[in-house]
Amino acid sequence: MRKLALTLLAFGLFAVTAAAANFTQIPDRLPQAKVGEWVLLQNVSGDNQGDKLKITVTKVQNSTVTVKREHLDADGKVTDSKEHDMNLAKIKDRVADLQKKATSIGEETVYIKERPVATVAVAWDGDDNNDRMAGRQFKLWVSDKLPIGGMAKSWSSDSKFPSYEVLDYGF
Repeated sequence: MRKLALTLLAFGLFAVTAAAANFTQIPDRLPQAKVGEWVLLQNVSGDNQGDKLKITVTKVQNSTVTVKREHLDADGKVTDSKEHDMNLAKIKDRVADLQKKATSIGEETVYIKERPVATVAVAWDGDDNNDRMAGRQFKLWVSDKLPIGGMAKSWSSDSKFPSYEVLDYGF
């Protein structure tokens, strides 16, 4: 019986090691951001469904990428515009944390303007210690082929958290 238990334990450790070796890494494209690249997102859920958001890199300096976030109305006119600094070290830490929290990570194809984009799809459960996240599920599709942070689309099981998808992008 002990021999069987040791065999099962060894097999289990091998399986975990093999899974870890094949574990897909979440891309972090933000360190390669360049001034002028942009992404146009559309909210696809909740009260703000249809709202659009354009994010453009305005400055890259040392360990910070500055982006301008513009909310657009149905006619494409800017209704709100703010600049936001993204700290590369903090984003790297968030990606590493997400890699640990993920309930699944796999490769999926997303279509943007009928063009296939290979992505890494990451799913995770909300943090029960955070009232805003508790009981919710999330999924994010990320590609190192897309500008800024590489997000192709996002999904939340709760409409209080907007789900977005990329409509267009440019470098």
